[in-house]
Amino acid sequence: MDRAALAGFLRREVAKRFEDRKTLIHPELGPIELDCQALFTEDQSQALLVLTAPPRTEGYEKLQLLAVLGQQRFAEAGPVS
Repeated sequence: MDRAALAGFLRREVAKRFEDRKTLIHPELGPIELDCQALFTEDQSQALLVLTAPPRTEGYEKLQLLAVLGQQRFAEAGPVS
């Protein structure tokens, strides 16, 4: 975000335009249901998407797990010998 956009944001020159639900597909954890809010500057030249999960939901738990796992990848489990 550039300085002008940040200054506008701090002056509250943004408008909440819509709320929606989004499903992100994570390669390891599968679908993650999130709430999505889009905020636009007054001239609508910039947008900020805010993705959140309500507490005590499966989406929230998956986000907490991702905070710990980061970008780690897990190998497929093979036969145990």
